[in-house]
Amino acid sequence: MDAGADQSVPLTCPPTGCSVNATLSGIVTDDGIPGPYTVEWRLVAGDATKVTIAAPDLETTTVTITGSGYYRFELTANDGSATGSDRVDVRVLNDPPQVNIAGPAVVEVKFGFLPIMLQGIANDDGRPAPPGNLEVRWSGLGPGIATFSNPEERNTELRFSQAGVYIITFGAEDGELPREANVEVRYGAPERYGLIPCGVIIDNPATPWNETEGCQLRHTLLLLRNVIDFTLWRLIPLVIAVLVVATGAIFFFQFGGPEVMAKVRRIWSAIFKGVLILLFSWLFLNFLLGILGFDISIFGQWYAITP
Repeated sequence: MDAGADQSVPLTCPPTGCSVNATLSGIVTDDGIPGPYTVEWRLVAGDATKVTIAAPDLETTTVTITGSGYYRFELTANDGSATGSDRVDVRVLNDPPQVNIAGPAVVEVKFGFLPIMLQGIANDDGRPAPPGNLEVRWSGLGPGIATFSNPEERNTELRFSQAGVYIITFGAEDGELPREANVEVRYGAPERYGLIPCGVIIDNPATPWNETEGCQLRHTLLLLRNVIDFTLWRLIPLVIAVLVVATGAIFFFQFGGPEVMAKVRRIWSAIFKGVLILLFSWLFLNFLLGILGFDISIFGQWYAITP
């Protein structure tokens, strides 16, 4: 017996709904002993809710499939004493749309700089046909209202009713399969964050604290900590590097005699004492900030502060 050759058929989506008809042509041969045989078609792989077999007890029948994918049918014949079977695969063709939004995944827009332009990218294999075309749509979710000039076009202008973080979605559907892409838009982001940012609209993800939190007294300590942190880990290493070069030159070329060498030693002594004072101040501030609600990481970059 033979269930026929495997098939690939395109999905169509007329106004009545997506579907495709495929013909299953089985061939059964028998010696007629002990009597007439019976046949049965059944689905053995695929979504059974999308398949209807018109006449499962006939060798040649039609199946109606209402969704894309792979479907496997089995033809079984029984003559009363023996049973035989064979299988055939039917692939209903329709690849989902490929959807993207041009530009970075996170967009920062300063307050008042509206509208912004968005470009949606959507490609498809042209199936199902009809309709053979994509339906696209923009939507947004955030603290205010996101308004699109052309919500059902690939290119659109976008405005916001208030500042905040918005998730903008561009979706496309080919008549059967939908796909979406998202972009995060931070509207109202300041051009730069202060040394101790607090009370701003948009949080800076590059810092371990939350800039949207209202300014409090403890932020004064955080300001002092940031100043010491900058001095201790960025400014002082640069000063030390310059002094190392200068000291080496003085020793090598014997500039200025004993008086200059004494001044160099005093400078190094003062720097050493200053670094110790800054280091202990920095550790003390980290301790206070930990008491005030900041979680201080001990391992890795142990001096980093996270809220």
